[in-house]
Amino acid sequence: MAGHLSIDDERDDSYTAVTLTALYGATHIETVRGLCACLDFGLAIIGLIALAHPESSDCLVKDLQVLTDVKNEATDRYQRPDRAPEE
Repeated sequence: MAGHLSIDDERDDSYTAVTLTALYGATHIETVRGLCACLDFGLAIIGLIALAHPESSDCLVKDLQVLTDVKNEATDRYQRPDRAPEE
């Protein structure tokens, strides 16, 4: 996935722009799946950073679980049929 991302963090507006380059259109299922993969990796990084802090708490773990549940709900419909979550 990283090979398809470009990051511009030297913008005049002080924001960072992240661009996903793909061979598919913006609404193509493979583009959406690529973005879902970015969410998975991003959430994993957030979780590692947050839980590595010496003062992590049960409240933080619950909040991370809420984020994970929301991400899963948003991305489940885009899973490949052979990898669909079990009901």
